[in-house]
Amino acid sequence: MRNNSMSKLISIAMWISALSCSVLAACSSPGKIEGKTDVQAAQTASAAGFVTVSGTAAYRQRIAMPPDAVLTVRVEDVSRADVSAPVLAQTSESFGARQVPIKFSLQVASAAINPSLSYAVRATITVGEELRFTTTRNYAVLTRGAPNNIDLVLDAVPSAVSSGEAKVMAELKNTYWKLTELDGKKISMAPTQAREVHITLASEGSRLIAFGGCNQLAGGYVQDGSKLRFTQMMGTLMACESPFMELESQVLKMLGATTSYRIESEQLTLLGGDQMLARFEAVYLK
Repeated sequence: MRNNSMSKLISIAMWISALSCSVLAACSSPGKIEGKTDVQAAQTASAAGFVTVSGTAAYRQRIAMPPDAVLTVRVEDVSRADVSAPVLAQTSESFGARQVPIKFSLQVASAAINPSLSYAVRATITVGEELRFTTTRNYAVLTRGAPNNIDLVLDAVPSAVSSGEAKVMAELKNTYWKLTELDGKKISMAPTQAREVHITLASEGSRLIAFGGCNQLAGGYVQDGSKLRFTQMMGTLMACESPFMELESQVLKMLGATTSYRIESEQLTLLGGDQMLARFEAVYLK
């Protein structure tokens, strides 16, 4: 009888000891929270305040980039066309041994995203300080039903030198520039169109003289090196049929977003930051 009681006491003591060890082990092992390790828990906490924007960047030309070529990808607030686009996230990395398509991933702070605004991904490829490729289309992300995983196609930036021969360089000022490309789309004159869309930057008085597709436009411009900005835009108030009014609206938006320019041979490119906004061709009037 005594032996049975002693056995029960020993069993109870062992059970209490095991229970105590279990409780102590749980209290002293913060690495496992709901089955997660320390690293997993930290990753979850870090990712909770961010949205991932990812995808690939490529171009269509069969051209290999050198190892020091740099791919830069940005997520920008593109809600306003008249100001430089604020950057929410950016990543830059060298090609190294890789070639396109190259994967990218950016973390955008959730607190910085406004559902009522518009955001887009833009990318460039540079070698040294020379821009080789850039996105020319709008790649929307984050809001208004846009995806957060996107494949970017970059367009080549025309070279000022072709086949090793230097070409004649048109002048920015006092040249009649005919619009040939706008927002990545080729522009041609319609049969019912009064005249082609064009701009001329007069050196006298820094005046802009232009035709937007429907109305005669005028304004001013400020040039400092490769930097270029159009100001005080105004125009006649003629109403035109579609699609000429829509075209003119796009032209005005493009002029308002311009921050710099580049001339290769007889082609003028207007840029907003690193984004190619429009291309023009020099026309020599007889």
